[in-house]
Amino acid sequence: MLQLPIHFIHCEKEKSDTNSNQVLYCSGWAPALPPISPHAAAYRAVGADLAAQSSDMAAKGDFLHGKLDETESLLRLENYYRDLAYGNSVTLQYYREQNADLFDAWEQTYHDKTYTLYTDSLSLDYALLSQLVSEYDTVAGYGDFLDSVQTKAGQLAGISIFQNDETGRCAPVWARQPLIITRKKVCTLRSPMLSPI
Repeated sequence: MLQLPIHFIHCEKEKSDTNSNQVLYCSGWAPALPPISPHAAAYRAVGADLAAQSSDMAAKGDFLHGKLDETESLLRLENYYRDLAYGNSVTLQYYREQNADLFDAWEQTYHDKTYTLYTDSLSLDYALLSQLVSEYDTVAGYGDFLDSVQTKAGQLAGISIFQNDETGRCAPVWARQPLIITRKKVCTLRSPMLSPI
């Protein structure tokens, strides 16, 4: 667990000469604010865990998705118990009944603290793992994206305006303009503003 730095703070009251308002000057020791984004060390720790996995990308994806599911479940339990500290309400009882499988699977792990944190909080871990899973899904889907581009290129080659005639020149295309139908040769798609006159 990461330790937060401590800052020195001391407070004194001072009365202003111009009016009756009091000014509070502070100095002394107090904890620093927690980080709002995961540290680089957290990324390195996840990278080390991924390196320990087999070289199969699917296994690494399963690991990341599993850690994200675990962290999300534990974070939901943490939020439940934080709200429960303010008082047991009907809403919380209903939430527990509706998510009985969540409590059965993860409640003991949450209480025993037998889970691995890459940062100092579950919410930062959730942000870290959400980002990494999103990046993994993007990379894992790249092959499918390339296949779809190849398929579309094959479909476009079958459309007559993108085919060459026997001479290797552009095929003629019928273009309809307002009130006039003309026959044109289309070689490249250009903006009329960019073509020379």
